[in-house]
Amino acid sequence: MEILHTKDIKDPKVDALVYGRAGTGKTLLGGTFPKPIFVDTDNGLLSLRKKDVSFISCHRTEGATWWNSVREATKLAIDSPDHDSIIIDSFPLVCEAMLLSICSQNRKAKPTFDEWVGLWNGTQEYIAMVRASPKNSLFICGEVFERDEISGRVWCLPALQGQARTKVDHLFDEIYHAETEMASGKPASYKLLIRPDGISTAKSRALSATSTINTIDPHFANIKNLISGK
Repeated sequence: MEILHTKDIKDPKVDALVYGRAGTGKTLLGGTFPKPIFVDTDNGLLSLRKKDVSFISCHRTEGATWWNSVREATKLAIDSPDHDSIIIDSFPLVCEAMLLSICSQNRKAKPTFDEWVGLWNGTQEYIAMVRASPKNSLFICGEVFERDEISGRVWCLPALQGQARTKVDHLFDEIYHAETEMASGKPASYKLLIRPDGISTAKSRALSATSTINTIDPHFANIKNLISGK
């Protein structure tokens, strides 16, 4: 063990969560990460079929078998010497596999309070496991709209279950909302929202109160420059 100094941090790694509706370039963003390997839970890599990208397939199975497959795939990705980035696509299905396993172990057909608590604890442990790796990481989610019953305010959040939907932002410094810019009624380009806009949650540790940057083009190099202050 040694005493370190923040001035010596010259190449911070990227650990981010990106969420948004289908077709907003989330998987393409993962493909821009250096030497990526995808933990693929939903057969959603068609947008990368023309690229030479590694992936481990762990699609839905019954009971605890699916979660075991996801966990083994993630550990294989973490330990791979040939890859520098881990892309979890999609993260909500990782959590669904975990919940099914918890219910199966507790012999519950549907989750009760204890199962939801177990899911949140397991979600935190899974994120910590991936982030503890020296590799860059990107967690990919869909989006969901939630209305506050008291204020009536609508907020766009990562499509996660249970406590993770509103608390996952405590586990990441970088959370981006994937969006498309329209031209003549058609999607013209992809953007990443990097600060909240009144509807969508987003944040970056690199942004200050005086920063005027709201979006960046979705590419690993742009994220790296953002958090490196370049």
